Amino acid sequence: GQVGGALVEAFGAAVVIGTYSKVPCDGMVHFDLEAAATDAQLADDLVMQCRPDVVCICAGRTWVDGCENEGDVPQLVNC
Repeated sequence: GQVGGALVEAFGAAVVIGTYSKVPCDGMVHFDLEAAATDAQLADDLVMQCRPDVVCICAGRTWVDGCENEGDVPQLVNC
């Protein structure tokens, strides 16, 4: 995403571990934020795999019209 990409650009790919959900990106780790919204173990597994010093969660649902029609999913993902 835009914010995560800016962090990678600002700090460098050598120290930032980016994630992707649907479209694979070189040097990034797969992480499904929607699935993690209902299964906290997925987030725990990612942290154990990467062992970060700092975690910045830059992802979220931003399509307002879509969020209004998706029930609880946007609330689970964004909160």
